Amino acid sequence: MFKKTIMFITALAILTACSDKEAPANNEEASGKTQGNLQTQEEQSEVKETEQQAEYIESSSEENVNSIEWASLPEYSKIIEQIGDKDYNFETVTDNDGKRVLYIIDGNGEKQYKTVFIKSTSHLKIININGNGLVFNGDLHL
Repeated sequence: MFKKTIMFITALAILTACSDKEAPANNEEASGKTQGNLQTQEEQSEVKETEQQAEYIESSSEENVNSIEWASLPEYSKIIEQIGDKDYNFETVTDNDGKRVLYIIDGNGEKQYKTVFIKSTSHLKIININGNGLVFNGDLHL
């Protein structure tokens, strides 16, 4: 976020500096201004590329943090054991002192499973949303 702000301010300063020139008096100054505009456009494209790279890096690091976060849940290993180790994303529906409800979403963005984990008794239910019903219903021995 901080890098994006700096890049935005830098781009804004460059654009402002380039637009404060007086109208050219002859063709030589006009051609110089055109070359300056080309350089400005190149700089802008470089700024956009840098911003896109920064966004990609941020999203990748967020995914890594999320996968580490999910793996630290006590029910995670049982969920993976029951549904397989495919490319799933987890979405928290509820996470309070009593229970945690998660949706497990496939690579196409469709909800495939719902899990309900009762924290006080370490009871886990895994439900296949697409018609197969209950996949797992039992206590975890933690």
